[in-house]
Amino acid sequence: MRHRTITLPRLHTRQMEAARSTARFRLLACGRRWGKTKLCAHEALREMLEDKRVWHVAPTYSIGLIGFRDMVLMGRQIPGVRIQMGAKTLSFGAHGSIAVKSADYPNNLRGEGIDLLILDEAAFMPEQTWITILRPSLMDKSGRALLASSPNGKNWFYNAFKSELFESWQWPSWTNPFLPSGEIDIMRATYPKAQFAQEVAADFVDFQGRVFPAPQVLPTITSRRAAKGACVFGIAIGRSPDATAVAIAPEGEERVWCVQQTHMDYSQQEAWLEKLVREWEPSLVVLQAAGEDTPVFRMLLREAKSFFPDAPSPTATATAERIDALIGGMEKDKYALPNQASVINQFETYTCNRTPSGVYTFGAPTGMPEDAVAAVLLVYWAQQMAGRTMKAFRI
Repeated sequence: MRHRTITLPRLHTRQMEAARSTARFRLLACGRRWGKTKLCAHEALREMLEDKRVWHVAPTYSIGLIGFRDMVLMGRQIPGVRIQMGAKTLSFGAHGSIAVKSADYPNNLRGEGIDLLILDEAAFMPEQTWITILRPSLMDKSGRALLASSPNGKNWFYNAFKSELFESWQWPSWTNPFLPSGEIDIMRATYPKAQFAQEVAADFVDFQGRVFPAPQVLPTITSRRAAKGACVFGIAIGRSPDATAVAIAPEGEERVWCVQQTHMDYSQQEAWLEKLVREWEPSLVVLQAAGEDTPVFRMLLREAKSFFPDAPSPTATATAERIDALIGGMEKDKYALPNQASVINQFETYTCNRTPSGVYTFGAPTGMPEDAVAAVLLVYWAQQMAGRTMKAFRI
């Protein structure tokens, strides 16, 4: 029988340590750009070439495509490897195969016996996808598993990391020798501390509790005459116990001048908001929680120089991204809030909590308002947009 020697792409030292392990269950907690997906592709191809069946499962189809592209680039250099781009599979010899799968619909992952199961970005999949759906597929062949991911709080992936079932490694991004020099220092200087710890340092950070750091506070400016330069608005339409809040901030400064709030009846808010818009003449208004058929929406179309209607209920991901951006501004740039007790109190009591299913939720304690936080999140976003993409927002 003729044998062929095939050399796969070189791994860096930390990747080699995990690749050489003979443990049945391996877990990698790594910082971003460490090279975990390339290691997963390397391991999948190695098993396929030994006539084994491999599944590479990612949380979403788009993430799975990243690993598939790496496998295709490697596989095309190996004689005899058959690639099906539509089915997202590679095969070799009589039985060797790799199938790239998405965990979007976990029940579609039932049924087959697997020699090697790879969960790419495992921390971003539900625990039941691993325990109930995929783990049984390893039983009949005594298959192995490789779980690789950036941490995602202290969820089930963290518990697996501590478990004696897995041989586990924890490697920050800077242990990848191929990253450009100085890149980590730039990330450290610009990322919120908690995000840097999780995304780059690969720490398991528990995000529960108070969300925002202690703010820098500057005098409140409530008069247009006292405020210098162009300004932007962030408007959050309130529903009890929230007021309707308008955060007013200058372009080009890391601060909020004031947050105007009203508990007046919704039918009266149009006139109140119109008066503010005419007085301050904001260059950009971002509005949340108002439909296109509402009087406030129509008024802003008529009165505002530039108007962007945000989604009435932003997704959890969009909210988290805006919170992270504002935390970064408060930590690194000393973004300042106005000296208003109601505003400061809301920022001090705004919390993050994790549900039993592992989903993080943000908000004020039950029965307490968060309108000022919502308005400041909007105005901070408006400040980043103003002057750069103004035409894109003009309606």
